Amino acid sequence: MDATQTAMAAVLLGLGGYVAVLNWAAVIVTARTGKFHSMVPLFGAAFLAAGALLVPTLRPYAWVAPLADIGTASLVLAAPLLVRQFWTTARFNLTGEYTGRRGGVTVRVRLYRGGAALLRFRVERPAGELGLVELGLVGDWEQDGRAVVLRVCGDRGVLEPIPGDDGRYRVVGLSPHPQCPGVSFDGLKLIRTRGGR
Repeated sequence: MDATQTAMAAVLLGLGGYVAVLNWAAVIVTARTGKFHSMVPLFGAAFLAAGALLVPTLRPYAWVAPLADIGTASLVLAAPLLVRQFWTTARFNLTGEYTGRRGGVTVRVRLYRGGAALLRFRVERPAGELGLVELGLVGDWEQDGRAVVLRVCGDRGVLEPIPGDDGRYRVVGLSPHPQCPGVSFDGLKLIRTRGGR
């Protein structure tokens, strides 16, 4: 092993170790404070594995890199859930979409095959004003005649068709989200922009 290979291995192992330690620190700080701190997956494990592969005595242990980096291990464990969520909310599974606006709040409700629903709202705020700007909430839905029953974050709401106004719906009984108490969905009028229910 020459000096260049040794220097490269040291740099890669140092970078990988640094990222892995930061990922573990994020887990510890999240557990202690209750406030989520995100991790950086793949980089720590990739640097550690590449560095270990450059050192002949460490090559047999390169497989440990994904386990040493909690960010990468978390991603590997979450991969099936991420694939399932992607499949559930893929465009080809979209059966209906409703949009509406009231004041500075724009709401989009998307309904997917299998009963998955996605409620996304955006709050327009003046420049410099602090507060929630956009939030997506996942729930489920079912058909009830011409109406659509939504369940989001433990709350229940209904998209009722407005009589004589084809393609328009009114939201009934969906409370504001706790992170945005000034935003109410009750009485909001939506237009069916895609699909038909």
